[in-house]
Amino acid sequence: MKRLLILVMAGLSVPLGAVGNIPPTLGECIGYAMEHNLQIQEHELSVRQKETAYTRARLSVLPSFALYGSGNFNWGRSVDMQELVIIKNKLSESVSFSVGTEWTIFHGLYGQNMIRAAKSDFDATLLDNDRLRNEISLNITETYLELILSEELAAAAENNYERILSEKKNVATLVKAGSQPGSALYNLESQCAGELSRMIGLQCDNKRNIMKLAQLLNLQYDGNYRTVRSLIEELAPPPSATAEDILTYAEHRPDILSLKNAMESKKYLIAAAKGAASPTFSLSGSYSSYFSSTAAGSFGKQMENNVNPSVGISVNIPLFDGFAGMERIRNSKIEFEKARILVEKRLSELSATIQGAFIESENLYQAMLAAKEKMTSAEKMMDISLSKFKHGNITAIEYTVSRTDFLTAQSEYLRCKWQYIFQLKIIDFYRGIPIEL
Repeated sequence: MKRLLILVMAGLSVPLGAVGNIPPTLGECIGYAMEHNLQIQEHELSVRQKETAYTRARLSVLPSFALYGSGNFNWGRSVDMQELVIIKNKLSESVSFSVGTEWTIFHGLYGQNMIRAAKSDFDATLLDNDRLRNEISLNITETYLELILSEELAAAAENNYERILSEKKNVATLVKAGSQPGSALYNLESQCAGELSRMIGLQCDNKRNIMKLAQLLNLQYDGNYRTVRSLIEELAPPPSATAEDILTYAEHRPDILSLKNAMESKKYLIAAAKGAASPTFSLSGSYSSYFSSTAAGSFGKQMENNVNPSVGISVNIPLFDGFAGMERIRNSKIEFEKARILVEKRLSELSATIQGAFIESENLYQAMLAAKEKMTSAEKMMDISLSKFKHGNITAIEYTVSRTDFLTAQSEYLRCKWQYIFQLKIIDFYRGIPIEL
């Protein structure tokens, strides 16, 4: 593809720094959106939540530690621990403390599978963030190219309006000289008014596209904004792709990879549900002591003498839980199947979309070539008609028809060209090629 890169800016008299807050180039617009788009900022909070859940799942398999302490003051009946007699109406004090730990040695690998599920869920959210960024980039690209098209159509209308004004002056001279009837001048005046109306409408379309771009970037509207782009002199034919290529493009898209990670998470949740129904083996230990004012000895002496270390092993074997465990397993399997079907469904849809993009690019390329040829022929016919009109060989209405044919062909060509360029960007998008203009 041969491209002649030149800087094209409508309104070059406006300095670049004076066009407001909207970044000028397509790449800069996309880069700005990646940092300031509210959807991306909102989704990044979801990423942080999933990361926190993943961290919590990893820490949940570690032993738990706890420090316990209590102090009691009793007035009334109490027991003298040394004499083993009941004491009435005397203030007694007691203090106890303990340090304990508990560790689930085995629970059917429930904790390990929950970690894997949380990790897959976190990865899916990260990939979904990439998907969102790509979609926003594509939306900005589409809007930016629509803005370029509206700029070119408005510029073409302005040029045509200036041409009619020039022709109007020439015809006025011819009418005054008597070589053209007065109706020719009236006809051009009508055309001039019509083209002015058309030019204003296209300029309004251009402003609406600027507003649309500003909304995507979460910026204020700036009516003086002008695009900066490369002028493409010759567009190459669209790339081709086999069915295998298209499937490969689809399988490596972030939205498909995200769904696959979500499906992987559901698989681990099945294993976790099965593990939750298995016996639990736990190891526990504690270290405790206490002091009582009703017992003999100082605080330090009692605490030293009453030390009580302990170690225990517990086993919990679930026998019947109202089939709650079986229900969790069945529901987990159903969620996995739903996720698997969603992956296949989305992959099929995405493959069809990519295939459609290649087919559409071929159609638009042929339509663009035909429109360009038609525009070239219409322009030649318009120039010939203008010459005949000046010499009085055809009427003003015949010349108007030839100019209208040219304007229609020119608009058709511009639309086909920029639609084709956008289709190429879509193909690049699905092939993982960064969007540039």
